[in-house]
Amino acid sequence: HAVAQYEPTEGIRLSRTILRDIAQMDIPLAIELLDTKRTRYFDDLLSLTWTGARTVENSELRRQASGMLWPVGFKNRTDGAIKPALDAIESASGANFYDATDSESGATAVLMSTGNKDAFLILRGGEKAPNYAPEDVAAAQAALKARNLLEFVVVDSAHGNSVDENGVRTHKRQIPVFELTVGEWLGGNKKLGAMMEVYLKEGKQEVKSGTSLDSLDYALSPTDPCVGWDDFESVIRRSAARM
Repeated sequence: HAVAQYEPTEGIRLSRTILRDIAQMDIPLAIELLDTKRTRYFDDLLSLTWTGARTVENSELRRQASGMLWPVGFKNRTDGAIKPALDAIESASGANFYDATDSESGATAVLMSTGNKDAFLILRGGEKAPNYAPEDVAAAQAALKARNLLEFVVVDSAHGNSVDENGVRTHKRQIPVFELTVGEWLGGNKKLGAMMEVYLKEGKQEVKSGTSLDSLDYALSPTDPCVGWDDFESVIRRSAARM
């Protein structure tokens, strides 16, 4: 709920219903995990998860990632530093323990893990500079290799990587960044992926304290500005034609 109503149980049930319906269409699901308390409600439906730039140094999320049965991405920090993400990947790659919810009883449990060898790096740019260019990717892959970690990198076209030539962040900038990454993959760097933020309509809408759900446009992002679906479809079709 966007207004002064907080119903976490309803939110979990609704979220699981949506994820289940999508999974039944044989569409792989990827979400960001913000804590360790709710993961077990969804873990039978997920194909990939990631940890964001503001939580990449969270030790609980790092330990949880070590026990996930799918690839887990870690974004570089908001200031652009990739070392915290590399530390997180190294932590997630090894055996560990973490607090979780038991899927049978719903009780709190301590689970042991063997390590997640598919933990990977996501480059999302920083406050002062983007890091989507081929030389940024090469430097990141070299840093991963130096620590004997998986060298796979995903370039997030949004956030600090969607800054235009005037230093202004714009969702439209995601498109050329995405296409540049596709071009690098086509050029031979197969340990590379790309992601972008997409919604039905382009842009975003303001959601303030007291905003009513009825006043919101369901087709417009209530958080980050996004590429619209029509532009996204065009980008994907152009990319597919290049392959």
